[in-house]
Amino acid sequence: MSLTKNTVTVTNISDLSSTPNATEGLTAAQLQARFDKSSLDHKTYINDVLTVEQDAINTTIETRTSSGWIATTGAYASATTITVASGAAAKYRKGDKIKLTQTTVKYFSIIGVADTVLTVTGGSDYSVADAAITDMYYSHEATPIGFPTYFNYTPTVTASSGTLTTTSASAKFTVVNGFCMITGSTTITNKGTASGTLNTSLPVANAAASVGSGRENAATGVMVQILAETNLAKYYKYDGSTVIVDGYTILYALTYNI
Repeated sequence: MSLTKNTVTVTNISDLSSTPNATEGLTAAQLQARFDKSSLDHKTYINDVLTVEQDAINTTIETRTSSGWIATTGAYASATTITVASGAAAKYRKGDKIKLTQTTVKYFSIIGVADTVLTVTGGSDYSVADAAITDMYYSHEATPIGFPTYFNYTPTVTASSGTLTTTSASAKFTVVNGFCMITGSTTITNKGTASGTLNTSLPVANAAASVGSGRENAATGVMVQILAETNLAKYYKYDGSTVIVDGYTILYALTYNI
């Protein structure tokens, strides 16, 4: 916010002729008022304009300092996008946090920024509804007040060949400074006809090939390596062989660029 400039006239006396009584027709009282006018105009500017604007700035700074949130505005575009004012790239970045109200308070991480559109994720915990958005805020901080430590999501589990009969999977993730960090668990109860590589879907698209690690935690304790591609995480035993085995539960952690 820019402060209003002081444009008060400061030449009230020098603008007068050398004979203000005769030339301008000023009375003694009017001439006295001319001497006071500049000071009074400055007083009005300071009390009614400058300090009001400065108080508003101070309130914004205090709010941001205490909670980490900065007020902004936006509107529904889709379940994962929010329309904002033009020039978003100069204000928001990947990894920033969003807080807004649609009947209840919702939280999101920004995963994409275009000129007038923010792409966001709240995992399976939050989505943007086709409804009015009120009390919207953003934050560059990692942990603004109230923001959840992680979002939940349920990965889709597939195999590179064949079909898995019975599996279960759960995962949590957070987005920080353009990185997505995941921890999760995948269990193969009945592998069916599946073979080859075990795959799980990612909550946010991966920008570059990344690797992670894990452990089979139910049967053998074997170490697991993970390769993250654009939309999938692929799992292998430490020696490159398959992890698609009945009774396996894989615990894993993965970090990648978004």
